[in-house]
Amino acid sequence: MVVTCAPAHGGALPATEISHGKPVVITMPDSRYRGFVFSTSEATIDVCVDVGENGEKIALGDRLDIMPAPDDITYRRMKAASEEMKKMIETRSSRTVDIIFGESQPYPQVSTESFLAPKTDVKNLNKEQLEAVRASLAIQDLMCLHGPPGTGKSTTVAAIVAEAAQRGIKTIVTCPSNAAVDALVEKLAKRREVVVTRLGHPARTSPHLRQYTLEAKMADVEMLRGLKSDMYAASGRERGELRKELRDREKKCSTEILANSHAVVATCTVVGMKSILDVISDPEHFGLAIVDEAGQAVEPAIYPILRRCSKKLILAGDPAQLPPTVMSKGASILTKTLLEDLMGRFPSNTVLLKRQYRMNKMISDWVSDSMYRGELIADESVQNHTLGDLLQDVEGVAKLAGADFVKDILSSPMTLIDTVGSNMDEDQVSEDQSKVLGEAILAALTTKILIKAGIKPKNIAIISPYAAQVQLIAKLVGPAVSVRTVDGYQGGEAEVVILSLVRSNIDGTTGFLSDRRRLNVAVSRARKKLHSHRRQWHSDEG
Repeated sequence: MVVTCAPAHGGALPATEISHGKPVVITMPDSRYRGFVFSTSEATIDVCVDVGENGEKIALGDRLDIMPAPDDITYRRMKAASEEMKKMIETRSSRTVDIIFGESQPYPQVSTESFLAPKTDVKNLNKEQLEAVRASLAIQDLMCLHGPPGTGKSTTVAAIVAEAAQRGIKTIVTCPSNAAVDALVEKLAKRREVVVTRLGHPARTSPHLRQYTLEAKMADVEMLRGLKSDMYAASGRERGELRKELRDREKKCSTEILANSHAVVATCTVVGMKSILDVISDPEHFGLAIVDEAGQAVEPAIYPILRRCSKKLILAGDPAQLPPTVMSKGASILTKTLLEDLMGRFPSNTVLLKRQYRMNKMISDWVSDSMYRGELIADESVQNHTLGDLLQDVEGVAKLAGADFVKDILSSPMTLIDTVGSNMDEDQVSEDQSKVLGEAILAALTTKILIKAGIKPKNIAIISPYAAQVQLIAKLVGPAVSVRTVDGYQGGEAEVVILSLVRSNIDGTTGFLSDRRRLNVAVSRARKKLHSHRRQWHSDEG
């Protein structure tokens, strides 16, 4: 049931953290419901609510409270999966689990010359992507796919799934976030040889991908629709009998849909739900398990997929980008991901994607030399692309600010504005939040120059390590331009990225930027232009 909630006195919604896909609680005087946000607008929030038999208690005009819901389900499922891993280690029932916990070694990677030839269309894959697909067929237990920014990691994962499907191998894929799941489902849906089913609540799925969810596929089954209509029309004992019959048929139907899918894709949390995937009784059903964006998942979040398939495991991701967020100091060991651990222990079982299709060569070379031992290269299709093709009124825009300033912004693919001596002092809002008003104004001016010169607002992103700075800049530039934290923009990209680095204190401390992975994410979001502001402390400043 979808409930539309609006302010009691009309008008726009107040500022809130409630957004699409988030769990919420609806409270009424004599009842309480859990649900997920289905959609939002300036004045309403649509909530998909599981009301059971009490649906009639929510009526048009009822007053209610809606609040974000605490979500401890993820932690309980990870704990349960960790207990199961202990049992699997004790019984030595899975070679892959033994490898993860140091009880065994993976079989050595065979030479590329002996790899099987692909059966699918791979003409759009580059050398390393093709090697990864062929290696996925050859491995007997473990492979790591290292995908730096812009290298087409998810495209490669989709190609691996398609190749497995052509060989009769069913794949289960998991990702740490719904956004990552949606991105992969979208790629798989374009592969005609793959039947994909997405698990998880429809409210947490992008609208244009809901047709691939288990619920949507079951809703298309005419027999179930007719049985539901009969149940709602019945009453008393007859209704109870029809409800039982409906549950039995839904279970049978979901079993058939999942069994006939080449790929089942879900978040790590959903894979840990026993009620969904336990309808597949055959423990050998899935022949391949893949964790995409494994560099963003804490290790226990990966354990549930090993319950579903412990034959062959592929971890895909990039340990040189931001790890999962771990708030507890006592659990800081979890910031080292399983992907990073296994890549370090078994480099011969790792395939590195080396060619990136996003960044101009100057930006790419900085990222490559700083984070990837100089092995990342810019493809010919992007290495020389600049803002030149997008610019329209360079001469006219020079009137907004000095001609030299405008030239600096629009010319080189990478520019850094040193704010030393400009009285742009840091305002520390809290222990871990800082902002600089001068930098925010400079970011807004740069944005104005770019738009005046012909760059569309949708092609500009302003990012900063600090939420306080993001809020400050967002007020100055308005909603047309995306303004995000670095952490929140991981996975995104823009033609132009304006980077407000903030730290300008006399101590020269770098805060969040002390983690080079955050700077790597920030720089590698830019396609054609990276423009950054920060204070460069020199030796004569003390």
